[in-house]
Amino acid sequence: MVMILAAITVDAAVVYLGERAAFDSASGAANDLAAVSLDEVAYRADGSVRPRDDLPRLVSSIVPAVETATEGALVPGSVRVSVRALDGGRVEVVVSGRVRRIFVGIIPGADSEVEVSARAVAVLDLIDGGPGP
Repeated sequence: MVMILAAITVDAAVVYLGERAAFDSASGAANDLAAVSLDEVAYRADGSVRPRDDLPRLVSSIVPAVETATEGALVPGSVRVSVRALDGGRVEVVVSGRVRRIFVGIIPGADSEVEVSARAVAVLDLIDGGPGP
């Protein structure tokens, strides 16, 4: 009985580690994208806070970094990254993927992998001390 409880504990810890890895990479990516996504020309011209026109290029450059950051915690090839530019200089990043549990796989019919997902939103904090409108 103790061995079964220990196996459940280990599998729960592995899943939690995968969730933390997904959140850490989502949070880091959102923070990085918010920092570089400001259209500085528009901001300097009229004070408007909006994303740069080349935001899709920035997003495509961040995806490999997220996949690398989750390496070892999430199953390779299962990592998905979703990025949205929101109003007011906010950026939302969702990272999801599968975590391979260690002991559940020995139970016939049990799924040895579980889906985890994490969402992070970063707000561009302007130099004048206040967040974007």
